[in-house]
Amino acid sequence: MARPKSTTAQGREHEEHMVKLLEFDGSRRSASSGASWNDNTDVVSESIALECESTNSNSYSLKLDFWREVVSKSTANRIPTLGIQFRNIDTKKNTNLVVMSADDFAEMLEEIIELREYRFTTQEIRKRNA
Repeated sequence: MARPKSTTAQGREHEEHMVKLLEFDGSRRSASSGASWNDNTDVVSESIALECESTNSNSYSLKLDFWREVVSKSTANRIPTLGIQFRNIDTKKNTNLVVMSADDFAEMLEEIIELREYRFTTQEIRKRNA
């Protein structure tokens, strides 16, 4: 059985992974991993403020007080999100999840649908004009 990395190293790897996933949105990792008052979220992008948690366990307990803390760290123009990574130290295949409010999820889904409809309409107009 492989030996797990330190929690600090695991956290840093998770944050770096999320930055790579979100690089299209101008993501960056906080220099202090969210510990300073003016840069208090682990990862930020143009659209989201992401608090990262990593565990070697098969479960993660999310308490409402912690979720409220995540929300309070986010600015008005960024969606508060919680990234949870379940690490498998034997296979090195991690499962990454993102938690967000249902309202933010619905709004994001609505925007995706509107973009699809716009794209479809634009393509149809181009075909007609060709």
